[in-house]
Amino acid sequence: MAKKIIISYVPIRKWEVIAVITLISIILIVGIYYLHPSNIDWYKRDDFSFSNLLQFVFIDQYLIELITTSIISLLIVRYTSIFKIHTLQLNFKGISFYFLKFLPLFFIAYFFTSP
Repeated sequence: MAKKIIISYVPIRKWEVIAVITLISIILIVGIYYLHPSNIDWYKRDDFSFSNLLQFVFIDQYLIELITTSIISLLIVRYTSIFKIHTLQLNFKGISFYFLKFLPLFFIAYFFTSP
């Protein structure tokens, strides 16, 4: 019999957790895109400036994604309380079904958080 654990969704509602997760995600995505060999000459362009880069990353990307992450974390907490998704079996089948239970939420959330 696989061990069951109880999942607490309280930490994903904390402002600090949402801000850190969003910042890490943005840095990873922007880093992967801009450090890719096909895009490596972006800093040599005439219109490049460090202040423009900071504005793009922290205002144009981070703030928008911070709102999206906040909405999704709120939806996850509501979704799990409505459908009582609070336990997880620690085996392949249990973990697979756990993630499959969230697919409808993410399909619906996509239309509300996609630009």
